[in-house]
Amino acid sequence: PTLEQRCESWDNYCALFQVILNTNINMQLPNLWLWDMVDDFVYQFQSFCAYRSKLKLKSPKEIAVLREADQVWNALGVLNYLQALVDKSDIVSVLKGEREGGDRSFTETDGYGYGKGSNVLKALGYFSLIGLLRVHCLLGDYHSALRSAEALGASEGRAGAALYQRVTGCHISVFYYSGFCHLMKREYTLAARAFNSILLYISRTKQFHTQTAAYDQIIKRNEEMHALLAICSALCPQERAIDEGVHKAVLEKHGDKLQRMSAGQQGGFNELFTYACPKFVTPVPPNYDDTSAD
Repeated sequence: PTLEQRCESWDNYCALFQVILNTNINMQLPNLWLWDMVDDFVYQFQSFCAYRSKLKLKSPKEIAVLREADQVWNALGVLNYLQALVDKSDIVSVLKGEREGGDRSFTETDGYGYGKGSNVLKALGYFSLIGLLRVHCLLGDYHSALRSAEALGASEGRAGAALYQRVTGCHISVFYYSGFCHLMKREYTLAARAFNSILLYISRTKQFHTQTAAYDQIIKRNEEMHALLAICSALCPQERAIDEGVHKAVLEKHGDKLQRMSAGQQGGFNELFTYACPKFVTPVPPNYDDTSAD
């Protein structure tokens, strides 16, 4: 996409979220659509940050526009919109009430408000928790990332009880980013359990996605998490936290690197981490006077 298209996309998302936050939405939308909305919002932020940082091939006109468009895909703006959706939907209180034995209508109806109005705001608030998890992770703030995901109850193992488990891309994102955050915080057992859980899920369900557009992304994440799990195992052996089939797959894919890492060779860590880590972003613009930046 061109710079103009990226700017227009930001304006469109701002307008859309303003409508959702400030008006009474009266429609029901599929959860997959609402997840894709949040997922694409974060992806476009990530893509813009990568685009903005590469000045070498940009014309003076493009650099001038970038200087002026300092609020376009601004990290604080992205975080504020996601947090506003969480706050306006009151989803954290809803999920807390469910955990404490209160009204479970949100979970039992998969987020749909049958006879109770629209599902749009509450579902977007729910998926925005995962959006916050991802953005904070991309910015290197792993504590805030995991705090954003606490309300989801992913670490509590309530199988089949969570909305994120109904949307495959969302389910994988929760465990990929939370597992990575635990890894970076040196909580290796928690990281291994997160990766093990989602790798088992993928192994059971990937055959149902072979004809879908998401299949390639599922397989890519699958390979990345096997690599991250190999790192966990090298840093802290995780036999008790890892299913036998998952452990066998890790050995088949990365057995040689696992041996090198266990022997203290840094090269294996570098290769797997570079391959499997998220594409981090910096929240600040580059130095536009240094056009040699690549």
